[in-house]
Amino acid sequence: MVTVGYSADRSNSIFRADNEAQLYCERKRREVVFLNEETIYQGHYSEDVTQTARTAGRIAGALGSPQGAAAGRAMSSPTDYKTTLEFVCK
Repeated sequence: MVTVGYSADRSNSIFRADNEAQLYCERKRREVVFLNEETIYQGHYSEDVTQTARTAGRIAGALGSPQGAAAGRAMSSPTDYKTTLEFVCK
C-alpha cells in the first residue's frame, strides 16, 4: 500500500502520510509495517528561503504583527513537501 502526505512543513508532511497509513491498518485491525519513506521538497522557492520566511513569519506573528505573519506564509505552499510512504498491514 502507498499513502501520500502534503504540507508546508516537512515533519507535518510525514505525519500526515503516517496518520493515513495508521488509520487504514486500524480499520483492518492490523499493525502498520513501513517499507519505504521518501520526502521531497517541491516548493517554488529554494527550501532555505522558504524556511527562513516561515520562521520570520512565526516570530512576527508572536510579536503581534499579522502582516509579518502573512508575509511569511506567502512564500510557502501547503504542498511544499510531499511524503510517500509504502507500507503493509500485518
